[in-house]
Amino acid sequence: MTGRRDGLYSIASEAVNLLPAAEISVTDSIALFASLGIDVPDMVTLIGSHTVGVSHCSAFQDRLYNYNNTGKADPTMDRGLLNSLKGTCPQNATNDNLANLDQNPLSFNIVDNSFFMQIQNNKGVIGIDQEINQDKRTNVTVQLLANDNVIFNAQFAAALVKLGAVNVLLDPLGEIRTSCRSTNGAPAPPPGRR
Repeated sequence: MTGRRDGLYSIASEAVNLLPAAEISVTDSIALFASLGIDVPDMVTLIGSHTVGVSHCSAFQDRLYNYNNTGKADPTMDRGLLNSLKGTCPQNATNDNLANLDQNPLSFNIVDNSFFMQIQNNKGVIGIDQEINQDKRTNVTVQLLANDNVIFNAQFAAALVKLGAVNVLLDPLGEIRTSCRSTNGAPAPPPGRR
């Protein structure tokens, strides 16, 4: 049997703690990915997973209404996007709506380089998306990926393989799952212990 060895239980809160925060800076993102053995071009490429992602308004609402505690919107955000997101995410709303991270309506659910084209037009929804286009350490990769979908697809696949090799469990108590709903054919653990 081949595959990645996993622990016997997965706990959602532990997984969430390993994900970068929406407000992470480029510098902190570079350091975080470097600690996993992922270089800057691969980090930028992996952020391209936002080509099919969504985000809750709470993750980027400060960019709409109180960027850097100014009481104003992020001045780097495209005005059309800003107005659209304000409609989706009204200030002081009681519900936490979702917005597509790729703002291309023809491609928001397709894995392609559209996300990188959008952030070149100041249409990054969460801060890190827009900042990787503005930072000199990362914008060369953004430009490369925005200009060529074939290169994006190849680099994205290679970067996912590298990410899949991070922190592989070698403990013999782990297992290679054939079904994510069960453990060795037994029923899945109770909620909160998956």
